[in-house]
Amino acid sequence: MDNLQLPHAKLLYIVSELWKQKEITDSEKTIIKEMIINDETAIFNILEAYEENVDETQLREDIIELVRPKQKTPIKLEGKSNFEPPEQDDISSPLGNSLFERKKRQNNKSDLTGLAEALRPTDA
Repeated sequence: MDNLQLPHAKLLYIVSELWKQKEITDSEKTIIKEMIINDETAIFNILEAYEENVDETQLREDIIELVRPKQKTPIKLEGKSNFEPPEQDDISSPLGNSLFERKKRQNNKSDLTGLAEALRPTDA
C-alpha cells in the first residue's frame, strides 16, 4: 500500500484486502466502494487518521465500523427460556392485546398437551 499515491487507490486496496480476508461481505464492500467513489469525507478522514498514526488494525476496524456500526450487546436473560414481555395495558392497542392473549393461550395449550403425553401410561 505504501507505493500507492492516490487516497482513492489506497482505500480501494484496503477494501479489497478486507474482502479477500473475509472481514467484510460483498454488500459491505460495495457500500464502502461507493463511499470512496462519491468522495465521502468519513472514509477519507479514516485514511488521514491512519497516515498520522500508522495503526493498520485501527484502520481496518474504523472502515468496518462505517458499514457495520457497533451494536450494543444483547442482554441475555438466564434461567428463562421463554421470555414474555410484560403486559402493557395502558400503551398497547386492543389488537395487540388480543394477539398477545392468543399467543399466551397457544403456549399454555402446547404445555398442557406435552404434560398430558408425559403422564399417559405406556403399554410396555
